[in-house]
Amino acid sequence: MAKKLRSIELLQSEIKATNNKLSKRESENREMRIKYAEKTNVAQLTEKFNGQENEMAKKLDDKDRSIELLQSEIKAKNSKLTKLESENREMRVKYAENTSEVAKLTDKIKDKENEMAKKLDDKDRSIELLHSEIKAAHNKLSKCESENLEMRIKYAEKTSELEQQIKIQEEMIRQNIKITKELTDKNNFLEQQRLPQSSHTCITVEEENISSIPRKKQKQSESKKPKKGNLVMTKMEKVTSMEFHNEKSPKLLSLAVDEADNMFTADQANKCIKCFDRNGETKWVSPLDNTPYNVSLINNERYIAVTMVNSKSLDILRTDDGIKVKDVEHGVACPCPGLSVCDDTLVICDCNTKNIYIHKIMPDYKLVRMHTISLQQGKPPLTYPHYVHVIPSRKVLVSDYDTNTVQAFTFQDNHIFTYGMAVSGSEAFQPYGVCTDAEDNILIADHGGNKIIQLTPDGQLIKKHLFEEDSPAFYALTVAKERLYLIATDESCAFVAPLTAL
Repeated sequence: MAKKLRSIELLQSEIKATNNKLSKRESENREMRIKYAEKTNVAQLTEKFNGQENEMAKKLDDKDRSIELLQSEIKAKNSKLTKLESENREMRVKYAENTSEVAKLTDKIKDKENEMAKKLDDKDRSIELLHSEIKAAHNKLSKCESENLEMRIKYAEKTSELEQQIKIQEEMIRQNIKITKELTDKNNFLEQQRLPQSSHTCITVEEENISSIPRKKQKQSESKKPKKGNLVMTKMEKVTSMEFHNEKSPKLLSLAVDEADNMFTADQANKCIKCFDRNGETKWVSPLDNTPYNVSLINNERYIAVTMVNSKSLDILRTDDGIKVKDVEHGVACPCPGLSVCDDTLVICDCNTKNIYIHKIMPDYKLVRMHTISLQQGKPPLTYPHYVHVIPSRKVLVSDYDTNTVQAFTFQDNHIFTYGMAVSGSEAFQPYGVCTDAEDNILIADHGGNKIIQLTPDGQLIKKHLFEEDSPAFYALTVAKERLYLIATDESCAFVAPLTAL
């Protein structure tokens, strides 16, 4: 619109200049006419002047018409300009309204931002309070754990004192029973003139004090308790002579038995796992690429885990046919990788690093390492651990070849007790396999002494069971269905003794 106004103003100034010019020309023309009239014929000049005047009139008419057209165009432009100005005023009003609304919205947004900032500050403060509460709870929990540990220590001390008192009382009871029995025998002899009853077969040697049998079996076995300082001669049944054809002499150092009395053993000499039934007949043989060392049943006895000599993985085999289903990495490579499984806990003993590694068995049989027990914390420190056994109370038993001891540890790397030569200083003791029965009593295979050592769960001696002199040296042992199974490699055979005989 501004450009059109300027063009109209220019046209008006042009028209004005043209009019001025025309007026000037007319004055000049009049002067020229006067001068011409003076010099020429008036008639000719008049005729010529009339012609020029007509021509000038036509030109003026044309100019007037163009001026009228310009004026009408200017009028139209002015009306259009007026309309645009009114529209512009309306747009300014709307813009002002929108600007006020935007300002209101901006104020609202700022209010919301301030409100959210306050809420975030409140949240941060509440989180800080929660963190402080959690820290306080952790401190309280640590304090409770330390107090609990102190209470456990006090409880263990009290328990030990009570057990010592119970042992003294039971020894007095045994002496009273012995005296009563002797008096009864004498009375029977005098009254009925009968011979005295024969005593149980036993071998008498200088031995450590024998602890009491657990109270659950006290009444049932009281008449069978050995005399103080005696070993108990235990009979065992040779359940199988395992026959091996076209093979090297077997080297069997481990044993596992399922609920169906099937026996699983690792043959190091022939690099295979073998399964025998209750009568010693071979059910299956599973050849392996590496030399096996130890076996243990897993997953409700549906599978068997096998550790390998100097290998960082173990094999998982099916118990029904011996087919290998999986190779599982555990990261322990040593000559004697001891193995034990309890529920979903798998324990491996490393004789190189002198550590016990406790793993959780995942559904896909992958192993997640949960704890590490340093056997350097033993009393004395263990130097060549080889057999290991884990029990549900989150304890681990381990036998050591060099120190001739069996020691117990918690999962938290705490030493519980030590049994063996290093403590008692008694006759030669060479522990190999170790296991527990249903009451958590501990059974140890004494490889050099043809004995099974029976301990209470806290490591106190119950009995030492001496077998026949010609029995082979024992290596591994396990308990299944109230029976004790033992394996000896000299004759490649397995033996069984009922737990009631122990």
